[in-house]
Amino acid sequence: MGEASWEHCRLALYGGEWTPKGLFRKDWEWAGDCSITYYPPGGEVREETLSEPAHARGDNAFDRALCALTGYGWELMSVQHGLQETLGGGETVRLDNQVAWLRRPVRVGRETWEPELEL
Repeated sequence: MGEASWEHCRLALYGGEWTPKGLFRKDWEWAGDCSITYYPPGGEVREETLSEPAHARGDNAFDRALCALTGYGWELMSVQHGLQETLGGGETVRLDNQVAWLRRPVRVGRETWEPELEL
C-alpha cells in the first residue's frame, strides 16, 4: 500500500475588524484582508484574494471560506491566531489575525484550487 499524497492550502485573515455601515451607521459588517493560498504537490503555488477592507462583506469571509473548503473535502490541520495583551496584563486570542492550514488527498485530474470558492 502506497503513502497518501496530499495537497495543501492556507486560509488567512489579517486586520479584520467590525465597521459601521448603512444610512444611519447602526449596522455592522466584518472587513479584513482574507486570502487563500494553494500548494499543489510539486506544482505552482496559487494565491487568491477573497475579501479586502474596501470590499467588506456582510459577514466574515474567513468563516465562509472555511465552511466551503471542508465541504469540498479539505481537512483542517491547524489554526493559528495572533495574541494581544489584555488590560489585566494577560493575553487573549486575536480574531482579526488567524490562519488555517488544510489538506486533502490528491485526485488525478483535479487542480488543487478546484472547485473554485464562490463566496
